[in-house]
Amino acid sequence: MSRHPALLVLLALSACDPDGLDTGLELGLAPTLTAQPADRPLTDLAQQAVDMSPTWLQQDLALNLRQLDDTTQDGLGLLIVDEDEPWLLDEIGFGIAHVSPEVLADDDFYPELLTINAELIYARDEDLAYVELVEVGEPGEGEWYTTTRYKIGLGGEVVEREIDRDLYYWYVVHPRIEDEHPWFIDGFTRCMSSDLECATDPDSGMLWREFLWDGAEEECYGGYCPVLRDHLSDATVLWDEEDPSTADGAIASIMSFMLLNDETEGRWFSFGAGSERSVQPNRIYGLGQGNCGEWADMTTALSRTGLIANLNATPSSWDHTWNAFFAPGSENWTSEWIPWEPVNGWLVHAYGSSFATYATRGDTLSWHQSADYTDSFDMVVVVSDANGAPVDGAAITIWSPYDTIWWFAGETVTDAAGSATIPLGAEQDYAIQVGAAQGWYPSETNITYASQGVAAGETDVIEVTLEGALPTLEWSERVSEGDAVVDVALAMAGARVVRPSWRFEESYALEVDVPEVDVFVVDADNLALLRAGELFEGTPLLGGSGTASLPQEGSWYVVVPNLGVNALVLLGELAVGVTASDGSDWTVQDSTSFELLPGDVAAMEIAFE
Repeated sequence: MSRHPALLVLLALSACDPDGLDTGLELGLAPTLTAQPADRPLTDLAQQAVDMSPTWLQQDLALNLRQLDDTTQDGLGLLIVDEDEPWLLDEIGFGIAHVSPEVLADDDFYPELLTINAELIYARDEDLAYVELVEVGEPGEGEWYTTTRYKIGLGGEVVEREIDRDLYYWYVVHPRIEDEHPWFIDGFTRCMSSDLECATDPDSGMLWREFLWDGAEEECYGGYCPVLRDHLSDATVLWDEEDPSTADGAIASIMSFMLLNDETEGRWFSFGAGSERSVQPNRIYGLGQGNCGEWADMTTALSRTGLIANLNATPSSWDHTWNAFFAPGSENWTSEWIPWEPVNGWLVHAYGSSFATYATRGDTLSWHQSADYTDSFDMVVVVSDANGAPVDGAAITIWSPYDTIWWFAGETVTDAAGSATIPLGAEQDYAIQVGAAQGWYPSETNITYASQGVAAGETDVIEVTLEGALPTLEWSERVSEGDAVVDVALAMAGARVVRPSWRFEESYALEVDVPEVDVFVVDADNLALLRAGELFEGTPLLGGSGTASLPQEGSWYVVVPNLGVNALVLLGELAVGVTASDGSDWTVQDSTSFELLPGDVAAMEIAFE
């Protein structure tokens, strides 16, 4: 919640007759309105950083920062506040907003990585002919953002097309590909740790954008160390839709780079994993070998280094992964996500995955691409607690048969209505597991059949009831009367479900539909009861708007509670106006924005002297 100073504290006028004689009528004084501090407030530096960021990013940025301690908030806030180049602020801010808070707080994370990441993106803009960064709006003002515009071949013609804003930030800018962390890595030092990442400091390692472009050549102490700079600098188009293998295309250039076979040195990167299975692109490069997972990680890192939106795609029907790059306006595929796999020289290849196919964002959220690859149906999972209340933030994992075992097929989470929709390949079998604070279905260690052979285009609704119950907000209506009229308007800006992913145990924020939110007007004693989760008395303003009458004495509170939820975050603004109805000539009004995590309460105090 942002705190604003009390506004418009107006002194009441003494009632006088036309001759200036006191009539003896005593009218009330105007109250003061004060926004109550958030339960987890931003530091001054963090708030300043939020205010300097694009408006479309501010709420997610504030939400992620609010989950960190003051020292970490300040360190990240300084990245924005001290940045001299305004066009870098959106890329830096997006990284702070959408790298998991657990990662931002990790000792191996160096905040300057986000600045270096942004600087390298703009450096490549100067080097590459097939792509350019496009600034929409004026950096530092309002809704401005950046995206990429590509040159695309259509036979003998070249057209220019942009990608959507969110694709640019998630699949070009974000410094994390999938299961690795955004660390500085020395690609030529063996990693003996159990997590196979071996983070180092900025002086000893590099971000993959720098290492793969030309840093590997600088650090190489022997052997064959080709770099992407020498293979993308001559590309004139992203790709040619009618001739995808054209040597002028960046996609074809990356494929040929991965398959380089020097007459003297041989292959620099081969298929087949050794004993060290790194997930870090720099170290995968240093090892010079890997299975499909390593090839996919390298392909995505190379693509994003070249400012190409790219991701790893994973099917549930076999142990494999490939890549997909985004080609805006493509007419050669059912989606603009074009599948490719350099190890096999495949481009625009139909894999025939009839089960589920999913991808992972840099914040560890999984999303399903099944409809891009096969006929699909929608599995809808609705989760309730023991009292029939919807359970938000319930983790749902999906599984499908692979040979003689059940294979992980992605995950998702329920929204404020306790529901989640997953597009899956039709005519197949699936199992699920559901878990939340209210319990597990079928259990914490088992999965259960869910959908079997559902036809394409159909919807299969699965209802799950957990044994436990959400805490409830218990209240009784209190009718108050007085000469002060309180007018309340709640403007909801959005809602998120924030929870750790099942695979990585690191948090992401999923945008969900805004539920109906009620507001209450209570006195100080009942505010304390409300915060404690006990039965309280208050005047309800159902749906968040309405009026109430108050006596002009003591303190009252207009309250937006976010209680009785698992993972739901509410984003919005509370506006309160108070007007006298006893003849006093005063009106006061104020508003406060809020980001309410589970258990938080937004409040505006109305204090009568």
